[in-house]
Formats: sequence, C-alpha cells, structure tokens
Amino acid sequence: MVIIAPSVSIVLSLFWKYISKKTNAYFKAKKVERSKKLLQKKIEMALQNDLISPGEVAMLKRKMAEIELQSIDNLANKIKSIDFED
Repeated sequence: MVIIAPSVSIVLSLFWKYISKKTNAYFKAKKVERSKKLLQKKIEMALQNDLISPGEVAMLKRKMAEIELQSIDNLANKIKSIDFED
C-alpha cells in the first residue's frame, strides 16, 4: 500500500486536472453562448425601435453579421483542432 500510494496520488492528480480543465472549458463556452444570445436579442430589440437612425440600423446589422461570422470562425477553429487519427 505504501509503495503504490505515490503512483495513485499522481494518477488522481492528473485526472483531477483533466476534469477541471474540461469543466472550466465547458462553463466558459456556455457563458459565451449565453452572452451571444443576449447580445443578439438586444440588437434585435434595438432594430425594432423606430427611434434609431438608418445609419445606426446599418451598424447594428453589421454587428449582427459580425457576431455570426465570429461564431462560424470559432466553430471552424474547433473542428480544425480535433486530432483525427489515421
């Protein structure tokens, strides 16, 4: 028991680091997704407002397109980062 305890401790430590890293990445992705949806909702609400100028409407539509393009880029980068084995 005394002989294998250090090895078990190292394995558990590595497992814990892996789980922590994956959990943090998951929650960060969820936070980004919530923020993106909130921003899109706010832009859509602003576009329905009759008080904003045509220039501001164009700027908000560009911002909405920018958000979508960034989302597509992020997904493409995520796919590129996947290591496919032969």
